[in-house]
Amino acid sequence: MVLPDYILVYPMTIQVDYSMPLNLGRNVQLGRDLVGWSAMAKHMLVWDHVTNLAGFLQPTPNIYPISASIKWLATLPGVSGYSRKGAGRRPPQSSPA
Repeated sequence: MVLPDYILVYPMTIQVDYSMPLNLGRNVQLGRDLVGWSAMAKHMLVWDHVTNLAGFLQPTPNIYPISASIKWLATLPGVSGYSRKGAGRRPPQSSPA
């Protein structure tokens, strides 16, 4: 199956082992799925969740797997972009004088 050019496929990562890139280890099936969608669609935007839910205000411990995932996604012909949903601390707000 091939999707029309005007269709944007927008897969979202869920139930992922974030200690690994999106195409390796326990994520290998997700990687295969993304390869399959990339073959069918000319335009794909991958939405990745990268929040450290175990320590919401702590830094993201999976920066290296995220980097490897982005590099791998860039090799897929249908991937037009990557969006990540993360969390972080807001900067302190200055109080009015």
